[in-house]
Amino acid sequence: ANSPYMRIAEFLNVFYSELSNPISLLIGKGYGGTYTDVLGLFYGIDLTEGSFSDKEAFSGIFSTAHSMYPNVLLYHGVLGLFAVIKCGFSYLKHLKCTPFLFAAFSLFLYSMYFNVLLLLACLLLLFAAESKIIYKTA
Repeated sequence: ANSPYMRIAEFLNVFYSELSNPISLLIGKGYGGTYTDVLGLFYGIDLTEGSFSDKEAFSGIFSTAHSMYPNVLLYHGVLGLFAVIKCGFSYLKHLKCTPFLFAAFSLFLYSMYFNVLLLLACLLLLFAAESKIIYKTA
């Protein structure tokens, strides 16, 4: 299967494309940011078989990746990636307060930008968990 290879190739392409601009590497390109296959890792792979839209596959300009980490790196840079991971672990530290915080692992360490329905469910669970955390720590 190409899936693991594509995820690593996407991460490397995003990282390498942002290396040319240190500010972009730190803070990202924002929503709507794009990357290209600067390393040539997509060569010989059919990108139209579910990986990308036909428009992206033929133009060679990609606006999204297929896992959370390259997307966060593309949109928010290294600082954003660090902040998302730090936020996920800070929620997991409070796991003893409420089991709703299992959503933190799912959201901040796996599925952000990946599945919109899962994102909404996780955000609602984290909102519910916040009231428990404030109640337990107050």
